[in-house]
Amino acid sequence: MRVISWVAALFLISCVSASAKCIARAGNGSCLSEQVRGRCLLEVAGKKYINRICNIEIENNGGFSIGADGASGLFAYVTKYDDGTAQGSWGGARADRRVGEDLGTLRQKGACWINSTAKVCAWH
Repeated sequence: MRVISWVAALFLISCVSASAKCIARAGNGSCLSEQVRGRCLLEVAGKKYINRICNIEIENNGGFSIGADGASGLFAYVTKYDDGTAQGSWGGARADRRVGEDLGTLRQKGACWINSTAKVCAWH
């Protein structure tokens, strides 16, 4: 299972095109986070909040965020853990950019991270 998770994370990172923009660098100059445009989906409790092209910020560990482009104020974060799971959070239905509402523990299914109430997806 870990191998599949790491392969998926490497695939996500390797798919970053030449148009990717480094938005965070380590002290040694290596890129920690890149930004691309792609298709995004955020679904919570059966309602789609993001289902469009948006900014995708990809961390070098495979974690990512979607929707942080100011178009609607909606966003979601997926923070990956070594055990193959991730923690999800979002700005809530009111699109409060300062609040991080917990989406719970997520598991990867293709380009999506899901649980019984949430789905966060990023394709690029």
